[in-house]
Amino acid sequence: MWIIVYFVLTTLETISLFIYNLLQVSSPQEQVWMQYSTERLGILAVLLLVCVIFIFLTIQAFRSKPAKHIYMEKALASQNCLWLMMSLSLFASIALSYLLIQSDAFFGDYLAIYRNLRPVIFWLLLVCLQTFFFVFTWYCVHFSEKPQADVPALQISEMSIVLAVFAAGLLLKFIFVLPNGYGMLKDVGETKYLYMLQYFNEGIFLHSATTFTTHYPPLYPLSLMAVYSVRDYAYESIKLINALAASSLVFPVYFLARRFFERKTSLAVIIVTSLIPFQFLLPIRLLSENLYFPLLLLAVYLVFTQPEDIHFRFPWDCLTGFVLGLLYLTRYISLALIPFLMLVWWLKPFNGQHAVFRISGQKVLYALLVLFLAGITFLPWVNIGLENNLPISQMLGFGIAANTNPAQLTLVNLVKWVAFYGAYFILLAAPVLNLLGIALGSFRLKDLADEKNRWILTVMILVLAFGLAIVRHSWRADYNLELPKRLMGRYVIYFVPVFILTAFLARGSFLKGKYRNLADFLLRFELFPFLLIVISYLLVIKGSLLPVNSDFIHPLISIDGYYIKLLGPYFFLLLAVLYTGSNLLLWFGKQGFLKFTLAGLVVYYLVGQPAYMQLMASEQSAQQMGKIALDAMLEKNSDAGEPLSYEILLPAELSRDELDDAAWTIFIRHPLSQWEVGRYLPEKIDKLSADVGIILLPLSDAQNSLKGDFDQVTINSDYYALQFIDSSVQQKD
Repeated sequence: MWIIVYFVLTTLETISLFIYNLLQVSSPQEQVWMQYSTERLGILAVLLLVCVIFIFLTIQAFRSKPAKHIYMEKALASQNCLWLMMSLSLFASIALSYLLIQSDAFFGDYLAIYRNLRPVIFWLLLVCLQTFFFVFTWYCVHFSEKPQADVPALQISEMSIVLAVFAAGLLLKFIFVLPNGYGMLKDVGETKYLYMLQYFNEGIFLHSATTFTTHYPPLYPLSLMAVYSVRDYAYESIKLINALAASSLVFPVYFLARRFFERKTSLAVIIVTSLIPFQFLLPIRLLSENLYFPLLLLAVYLVFTQPEDIHFRFPWDCLTGFVLGLLYLTRYISLALIPFLMLVWWLKPFNGQHAVFRISGQKVLYALLVLFLAGITFLPWVNIGLENNLPISQMLGFGIAANTNPAQLTLVNLVKWVAFYGAYFILLAAPVLNLLGIALGSFRLKDLADEKNRWILTVMILVLAFGLAIVRHSWRADYNLELPKRLMGRYVIYFVPVFILTAFLARGSFLKGKYRNLADFLLRFELFPFLLIVISYLLVIKGSLLPVNSDFIHPLISIDGYYIKLLGPYFFLLLAVLYTGSNLLLWFGKQGFLKFTLAGLVVYYLVGQPAYMQLMASEQSAQQMGKIALDAMLEKNSDAGEPLSYEILLPAELSRDELDDAAWTIFIRHPLSQWEVGRYLPEKIDKLSADVGIILLPLSDAQNSLKGDFDQVTINSDYYALQFIDSSVQQKD
């Protein structure tokens, strides 16, 4: 099945590329046959041949039973062959990406050929990344170290189920999430990513990098480069790629879960992972967390486990170093995390030796290899900065939270931020805090040969790593000088699935004999966790224990915390049901613990999502105006058969920021038309400088000021009038 999926996807992508090229007519002076140039005919011929090959392979895969895929599985049975395929895929991806970010001058006389081949290069890049993903998954299933104890080995057939969860999560986003994203949400970071994306696509970034466009590292905007070729729908393409990346989180989470659990429990973990607030809120935003989340958990998987055959530890660690470098190329916070991830790497057995503190020359060399590969991966970014005369500190990420005031760097403030983030970690773990406590109670530091103990220590190390990084950030940030202004909850969203996975260890860790009676057990793992959560809630959500800003938990920044805030009293009711039910099922040894916990977590993470998504929609009134205007532009262009120019007139009472939000909503979609956005004034009707004027006003205002017919549209339950003005005719419906 895994092989079939690969060939079906690749075949569909190749056919789509062939059809796209078939629809591209060459300029009259270049045409040699059927409106195509020589280069276009060559591309079509090659793509047709590739289509035929992939169609043949797909048909063969469907005709044969899985057991008879001998000719394919022989190639996939060799670890050397698999590592060769993965290496070639990655090297080809790097080379193709390098081509795509070059300026026109780089290609010289071959520029026309490059422009014709650009869609093919994007297709090749997609196929290379896709090949790496499928081969890497195959390798992890068949050749990674087998789980300990009585956990059954991972089977390739299970990946069909994981793929189904991935597809279901994607479908959920298509139906409920992506339609609610209209444009950027007042975030300077999104603007910077958009400019980086534009500069990379135009081939000017390498020689025009500034402190503004290097405030964030480049991998996330690079991953979106193809969207700028989709004129009028670039933002929809961004949301699609974000949705794919966010949904892919289930793969590394499943690999990690199968280290400790059988298939059903691991499936429960990824189902819940598909429903956390991140999945409903981040895919509609131009933010690197969409890529960083799955990449981080992939890095955790790589540093935590290893291939079963120690002879292939070298390529595994090379890949580990490469992924750590990619982490750094995605978010600068990774610089603070890499030493801790290396500590996790050091804790795992080396060549069969479980002694953690035993230092061997070979192990040190392998550690240096990982760090060297991470550095080499990140080095091109530093080189871009140096070539543009930017300080190396800027390229390493030291510009983040660089603006500070010595008056705020006090021990008291430091303790405050430790308390704030400690409480926030507790709230992240709230729905499973009782189970997490049981799992942590079984931890034995002296027995790190047990993979479960090593995992719990890994989680502790990661909490410490992120905790140190975010406490330092908020402690130093100048906007927190007078009063704690905002808690950067977005920096620790990654722990929700980690805590959920760890909490499921409680079922195997629970020992009834450790407790005097049921009351003793409930006191420890029901009342005490509940007390911690109440204190954390008062400190962080309500701001009752220490003075904080009114939007300390901001809906666009601390999404998990704001989700809890939206739940209100139902938050505590849901926790009471979850804790009581799971604790009693554990104590009495009843069947149904997994089903109850899964159902409870699904309800917990879904019950507040409609309110949150409604809130997000209400925050995007100006963005919805921009989207309505853009849709009107596309409709007019379709009627005219060519891109027209537009002057978009919005309600006069809109603020400058709201007008900018509407304009950014159009700009991010990279429209073919020329356009401008301004406030509606009656005298502007006779002075249109564009082909068409688009007027969007509240219905009550429109009835008094607009002449002629208009369409009626709805924005957040308010009615608006939409009218077109043709500049050649003073007013045209």
